[in-house]
Amino acid sequence: MELIVSHNNIDFDGLASMVAAQKLFPEALMVFAGKLQGSVQEFMALYRDSIDVKNPRIFDIKKVNKLIIVDTRNIKRIGNFRKIIDQGEAELVIFDHHPAGEDDLTSPFLVFDKVGATTTLLMERIIAAKIKITPFEATLFALGIYEDTGSLSFSTTTVRDVKAVAWLLDQGADLKIIRNYMERPLTDEQQELLNLLMEDMESVVHQGINIIIAKASIPEYIAGLDLLIHKIVEFTAAQVVFTVAQMDDRIIMVARSATDGVDVGAILRQFGGGGHNSAASATIKAMNLDWVMDNLHKILKKSISPEVTARNIMSSPVKTVSQNLSIDETEKIMIRYGHTGFPVIDGEKVIGIISRRDIEKARYHGLGHAPVKGFMSHHIATINSDTSLSEIKQIMIEKDIGRLPVMENDTLVGIISRSDVLRVLHGGDIFPVYGSDFPHACSFTGENFASRMKALLPAHVFKMIEDIGAIADSEKVAVYLVGGMVRDLLLGLPNVDLDLVVEGNGIAFGTKLAKELTGRIYCHEKFGTANLFLNNGLKIDIATARTEYYEFPAALPTVENGSLKQDLYRRDFTINAMAIGLNHHNWGQLIDFFCGCSDLRRKLIRILYNLSFVEDPTRIIRSIRFEKRYDFTIEEDTLRFAQKAIEQNFLERVSANRLKEEFVLILKEKNMIAIFKRLKEMDIWSRILPELELTPGILHFLEHVTEDSSQLTSLLGPVDPGLLTLLLLCHQADEKRVAANIERFQWSKKYNLVLMKTAHEKKKIHAMLQGKDVPISKIDLLFRDLSNETILYFYIVSPDPEQKKIINYLRLRKERIPVVSGKDLKMLGIKPGPVYREILEMLRTARLDGIVQSRAEEISLIKNYLTKEEML
Repeated sequence: MELIVSHNNIDFDGLASMVAAQKLFPEALMVFAGKLQGSVQEFMALYRDSIDVKNPRIFDIKKVNKLIIVDTRNIKRIGNFRKIIDQGEAELVIFDHHPAGEDDLTSPFLVFDKVGATTTLLMERIIAAKIKITPFEATLFALGIYEDTGSLSFSTTTVRDVKAVAWLLDQGADLKIIRNYMERPLTDEQQELLNLLMEDMESVVHQGINIIIAKASIPEYIAGLDLLIHKIVEFTAAQVVFTVAQMDDRIIMVARSATDGVDVGAILRQFGGGGHNSAASATIKAMNLDWVMDNLHKILKKSISPEVTARNIMSSPVKTVSQNLSIDETEKIMIRYGHTGFPVIDGEKVIGIISRRDIEKARYHGLGHAPVKGFMSHHIATINSDTSLSEIKQIMIEKDIGRLPVMENDTLVGIISRSDVLRVLHGGDIFPVYGSDFPHACSFTGENFASRMKALLPAHVFKMIEDIGAIADSEKVAVYLVGGMVRDLLLGLPNVDLDLVVEGNGIAFGTKLAKELTGRIYCHEKFGTANLFLNNGLKIDIATARTEYYEFPAALPTVENGSLKQDLYRRDFTINAMAIGLNHHNWGQLIDFFCGCSDLRRKLIRILYNLSFVEDPTRIIRSIRFEKRYDFTIEEDTLRFAQKAIEQNFLERVSANRLKEEFVLILKEKNMIAIFKRLKEMDIWSRILPELELTPGILHFLEHVTEDSSQLTSLLGPVDPGLLTLLLLCHQADEKRVAANIERFQWSKKYNLVLMKTAHEKKKIHAMLQGKDVPISKIDLLFRDLSNETILYFYIVSPDPEQKKIINYLRLRKERIPVVSGKDLKMLGIKPGPVYREILEMLRTARLDGIVQSRAEEISLIKNYLTKEEML
């Protein structure tokens, strides 16, 4: 016998999940584990005949061989059905979306994911199995999702929930019925309880977060406390609300949170309840209200994470302008650094703020020559580094200002812009972002990020990173792991390219590392960077945190020292602009100012600022390389900016050497052909390789390289895949165009020789291979001095009959090697000289053509040759 059960005090998500589970397990019977929530009671009273829920008393639980649990995995929440589990004989199937807890059940058939409603998980399986549902079932399923996601408005809502609802609406879900149960009017008893809760409501502050706690005590039980808390949230606009109501012999707690800093699910689990980080409940028996309130306050103090403060999100050091600087010069600096405003200083004192809007107004009136002090805002609001995000937001709203200087002891230490606040509030990844927030879709299981590094990196690399963090602490400098290694760690991909950014003196820290870790260091004073080569074979790139600007499009950047945030902002894409803290206080923390983590989730390639492709057009090529490497998509605006830069010919301004560097990186990519196709599609190919056409025929040859090279590897030996690719790309180019490419890209000496020789010999070799009854020795004369890459190139581009000739030649070349050597010639009494070469060449030809097949025949051939030449 199979049973389907959900948690006690069942809500619509639990009920909908039970019905959905029965669609997947049609032999299973549905039973309730306990009481129903008030709204569910009303629903069942009306639709009981449509939902076949059995009375649990009619079953012998010893006969249950499969128990399907939905919308919970907590053994304490399934009532008497835990006895089935205690027997240990029934197969357990679980569908749940709640965070893990201490009393959770485990099963090989556990389906868990971070979605807004368990119903969504079941809908995905119903859709995949193409199971038909009725409009009534669609309505119930949609009601379950709507309830647990706050009509798709809670922060726990995912795209998957929205897609499930869209499908349900297409199946006939009735929004009128859903609205009736989502917007229920209060009963007289509920209104009275709401009044009591509002009368006894306190506001407390923990870690800068304002929390409302409302309590009440009534003699009888009144259902619908979850509805009342929504009313309190609406009335107070509070981010976090707890309601604590003593009713009859129990205390019921319901909580809601709209901030990542307060996980109400974790808090109420300590009272025996459960839920999500944004919505949770608990029922407590045999305890008085004072005890619950006292413990709630104690738990809040311990459990709430500090709110994001100005220190976390400010930009530092701050770019300022002198009060006497002209409007024109100030505008140039704004453009150079991409800022929309600057603090104005008199000496070291901040005296005002000048914004881009102020600059534009001054220039409109022809006052570009005037000093900024005449146009700056004098009345400036300032904050300190401990000011909370909520306070910062409130100040910006009340004073209608877009940037706030951060001051400590009358010293300017940072600045926060409106965009910084919006990025934290709405960017998808609050700073600092911890690795545990990364989705399961990227093979991340929620462990601490340091643990994830330990699991993915070789042991000696992880140990070295730990040592670097310890050295950074001893040197009192902030050090971060940055770039591609961070990106690939999030994606679960191996990468040991170590890039460090130091807030301080990167070269000095690199020198210290060279001494402590044992290695050779090469410093680049101009850029504040160093390359450290350790004795264990690892390489570490070390950079001083810096900012940069471009004097003109496609120029190399001018570099200045800056902060970590500025250093990350100068990078190409958001997914490459993340860092991991290595100091003790932030070890393993992911720092993500620009929502790179969110873009990784959504598989997007996004630039950090609109002029990115103008300042460095090679990023266009890089965006395609990353797009195809990870099977991502270039974000819509990023693609538009790329196309605009291409149309305006910015790629043509890039030096050939930089284009060559990008092209060489493409040659190393597994999805190289897909990248080539995308370059052609976006009208880039002809701009970076104008001498070489990318035709369908050449693409066909490239797609068969692996297949063809595997057949010849044993006969040829090692092949340079990059050189082979270049040969194929030059297939339809004449010598003049190949020479032009060599001239522009300045390939290595080997590449130059191979490319030109192949182009020069191309017609002659093809003509020879097409001939009938061509002796092997004649093929050898042309092939013996060709590189392995060139021979493989001719094999790939030749038709089948010619391919067979090449394979036959390579096989015979390997098998038919003359036995007689120069030493043997000396023993025959032949005087050393040019004749040795003539004889050995004759032997090679005779062997290849099968004229001689043994040592004796070779010696006989030599004697005949010498007799004819009268040299014996």
